[in-house]
Amino acid sequence: MQIPADAITLPFAPSRLLLSLDRKLEQYYDEKHETFWFRFHPGKKVEGPPHHVHGGFLATLMDEAMGSVAWLNGFTVVTHRLHMEYRKPVPLKKRHTVRSTVAEKQKRRIITESSLFDDEGNVLTGARGEFFIIDFARLGDIPDEYRVFHDFHELRRQGKGVGAAFAALQSEKG
Repeated sequence: MQIPADAITLPFAPSRLLLSLDRKLEQYYDEKHETFWFRFHPGKKVEGPPHHVHGGFLATLMDEAMGSVAWLNGFTVVTHRLHMEYRKPVPLKKRHTVRSTVAEKQKRRIITESSLFDDEGNVLTGARGEFFIIDFARLGDIPDEYRVFHDFHELRRQGKGVGAAFAALQSEKG
């Protein structure tokens, strides 16, 4: 599965959980289609069935991807429901691509969809998530490492696109 050539490479690190499992994780955002992408290379740490990825890790991965597309589209969300569809075993030590989109926006919820592809474009795992939209302030005091997400959301709420919001954050760092 091809990530669009004009997709933005995201300037912030994936979650600590995902980084602890795959340091090669690459994240992208296609602003034109409001789509979040990432590539990962699963290793032995996430093995379930012999030579394949554990289903619990795949659920975590898909939850992260679907939450990320909601956040990148300017919504502070927490997971409400997650529906997984394991179609084919996901082999270890191969590159895989995940694509996530917002399927539906409701008053207080966001519905997202995600697919995990192998390099031949076959869908190995699919997911659908329902997320509650919450006020960022409800998360409590924001630790410094999450401040960039708060600032990013403020810029998105002001109407800035993802690329412009990242540029503004980079110029603030200076």
